[in-house]
Amino acid sequence: MTWITPRNRSLQMEFTLEGDAVQWVSDTIVRALEELKQTAPAGRVFADAVVGVLERERNWVRWKNDVCSPFDREPEPGSTLEERTRSKREEMRAEPQEWPHSLGSAPLTEIWEMGYRDLGDLENPFQCVCQRRHSTNVAYVYFQGPGT
Repeated sequence: MTWITPRNRSLQMEFTLEGDAVQWVSDTIVRALEELKQTAPAGRVFADAVVGVLERERNWVRWKNDVCSPFDREPEPGSTLEERTRSKREEMRAEPQEWPHSLGSAPLTEIWEMGYRDLGDLENPFQCVCQRRHSTNVAYVYFQGPGT
């Protein structure tokens, strides 16, 4: 193989395969992949992963041989980044919708609406909350400060 520029010398091979050697390498690759596919428990998946890795390596070597040519795309003519992102930016600046759960989440709001006000209410979940509340001082339950 002829190398185009001297910058690719790090990837030059000191040898080339010919005839029978090329056939032997191809046969060995096929046999190795078949052996991987027969490996339990997920040989086919593993063999596909190995093929994917080898394909990536082949692409990387090709890219390096091309002196790491850039793979950036040219921008579309006549449009700027600001023009292309205008609608998304306007959407992000809009006022958010009102949160449907006044206490932060659906379960917390539901528990509050069921009448539970503190952990003591949750100790006996099958007892009617309204009975427990009327049997105690309502003002004490609602205005009980921390540490009391």
